[in-house]
Amino acid sequence: LTGMDAETQAKLTEDHFLFNDKDRFLKAARGYDDWPIGRGIFFNENKTFLVWVNEEDHLRLISMQKGGDIGAVYKRLVTAVKTIEEKLKFARDDRLGYLTFCPSNLGTTLRASVHIQIPLLAASDKFKPLCDKLNLQARGIHGEHTESADGVFDISNKRRLGITELQAVQEMYNGVKEIIKQEKELAWRPENVDEMFDHLSKAKNCKSLLKKHLTKDTFEKLKDKKTSHGATLGDCIISGVLNLDSGVGLYAADPESYTEFALLFDPVIKDYHKLKISDAITHPASDFGDLENLGFADLDPEGEMIVSTRIRVGRSHKEFAFPPILQKENLSQMEQISIDALNILTDEIKGSYHPLEGMSKETQEQLTNDHFLFNDSNRFLKAAGGYNEWPTGRGIFFNESKTFLVWVNEEDHLRIISMQKGGDIATVYKRLVTAIRSLEEKLTFARDDRLGFLTFCPSNLGTTLRASVHIKIPHLSARKDFKSTCDKLKLQARGIHGEHTESEGGIYDISNKRRLGLSEIEAVKEMVAGIQEIIRLEKEAANGKTKSCDIL
Repeated sequence: LTGMDAETQAKLTEDHFLFNDKDRFLKAARGYDDWPIGRGIFFNENKTFLVWVNEEDHLRLISMQKGGDIGAVYKRLVTAVKTIEEKLKFARDDRLGYLTFCPSNLGTTLRASVHIQIPLLAASDKFKPLCDKLNLQARGIHGEHTESADGVFDISNKRRLGITELQAVQEMYNGVKEIIKQEKELAWRPENVDEMFDHLSKAKNCKSLLKKHLTKDTFEKLKDKKTSHGATLGDCIISGVLNLDSGVGLYAADPESYTEFALLFDPVIKDYHKLKISDAITHPASDFGDLENLGFADLDPEGEMIVSTRIRVGRSHKEFAFPPILQKENLSQMEQISIDALNILTDEIKGSYHPLEGMSKETQEQLTNDHFLFNDSNRFLKAAGGYNEWPTGRGIFFNESKTFLVWVNEEDHLRIISMQKGGDIATVYKRLVTAIRSLEEKLTFARDDRLGFLTFCPSNLGTTLRASVHIKIPHLSARKDFKSTCDKLKLQARGIHGEHTESEGGIYDISNKRRLGLSEIEAVKEMVAGIQEIIRLEKEAANGKTKSCDIL
């Protein structure tokens, strides 16, 4: 490097061929002392073999080429290593293998990598866990501590110590093959509903309710049906087909789907909502209870455990379809009639509407991180068409104190939400009911006598009501029976960032599980009783007691 002009050095570095002195970690470790003295690069004529001299380690021996022929790359490297070992002696320890500047490289010191374009897999929530499972490391193409560009990642073996060189390369080879396989699966799109059913029926590890209940007989009876909106069976099952790890895997393409495709929806609904297959699906009339005599108040008046309380419901406009078959103009129409209705709200729930279209990315991300706004990152909803024409027709309405908000055209046409800090669930509930009753004066919502209020996902049918708290329960949540305790109390526990997320610091989002077959006031009271028991159990666990749930 001594004497090499800056332009040549920059060009070779940009071509991923030469190292530089930009890594702040190496700089702090004095890895660049007396730069560039003693540093240089050796390479063959076709630039498929090179050696870095005195970069991080004394020598970095590198074999590389375009494409994926790892066999040729590995053979070239081994040939070079064996030849150089005839002239040089390298530091090696019987326990640690070859010795290097950084302990992360000890052992074989071997890093086998590919630059691979995997935009779909990389964007999914499966990517990092899959890399960990396969003992792979993913990083940006410009080296450690860099970001990916255009879905291209540098993926390599993670393990160097405790295995041989050949084992390390084989582990990377097998891992990358699995990465490629999963990217291709995500890129696959069925051409017709028959391909969907074939793909689903052949899936071995799929445990979704869709796969369980979409029998060959049911499929044949439904595959040619259409609703008045033009919704097909394919529109309803596409997400579960593309996401074989779905829990439900089935979405209604419009309100009519629940009747036109009842042969599939009914057994899925019964299974999810814990009804026997022989049971009739029934749902009572709406009943929000006597707001002046609810029978419950603040769940945590001392403010020791409950961080916040939130109750939401979903509502669908009767005359419109659901996301898979909505057109751009439909989204805009629904947005406008929603705004018109929201603008009549008064007093505490009076507020303003903020469309996503035109909202800065920074504002959107900040509101999302504050648990206030939705985004388009859920792969199950994305596959179902839930984010078609994003961000057209989407927005958020909220009052001045940000205790009442409405999401427009997120998953459902409307998500009406009341929330505040602390555990005063009575106040939160009264605010929600007041808003619902006001909106019902201007809007007509889709409702079925058997199923209650109709929503995009069958898991939300009935009251559509989800009453939840963010609650600190580090002792109870650490117990092995935590999940079964929640099940007994008819509660659902999940991470504070929503479905499919993990807890942080022992804080959980805990809500009622049942929505179908009971009224709104019954759903809230069931949640209140369950949370009261959770609080009792957490206090016992904090004091070293392990008494089991005794509410039932």
